[in-house]
Amino acid sequence: MRDVLTQLPNREAYQIHLTQEYDRWQRYRRPLSLVVCDIDHFKSVNDTFGHQAGDKVLRIIARSIASRLRKTDFIARIGGEEFVMLMPETNQQSAYQVIDNIRKAIAQCPFHFKEHPVAITLSLGVTEVDGDDKTDAAFAKDDKAI
Repeated sequence: MRDVLTQLPNREAYQIHLTQEYDRWQRYRRPLSLVVCDIDHFKSVNDTFGHQAGDKVLRIIARSIASRLRKTDFIARIGGEEFVMLMPETNQQSAYQVIDNIRKAIAQCPFHFKEHPVAITLSLGVTEVDGDDKTDAAFAKDDKAI
């Protein structure tokens, strides 16, 4: 249920949490936003600086994102350099403001590997669950938006 590298919940934990939040959304129809996040050009970090550097980036990104979310929000690492966030009681516009601040903070973070500065940026997609969205459809919209 926990990603060993980042200490965030893993894909399985995300699926369980998503089902719970989706069921709550179907019952109460309160805003629920889903955010998908990729680390841009992550393969080049691994190729240039090695997998230990890539692992360090993943840990820093995970901590940085998690520290900027509310206690009621949920973040998981679902594979590779991909993270997903659930933001209950948050419409798409409000979620966008939060993730844009996260994106800016990560871009300004001073990453250095072996004394070489490395620019790390994120691509993020946000979707508010609506209508007859199924959980997979909401994720697919976000993933396509990145």
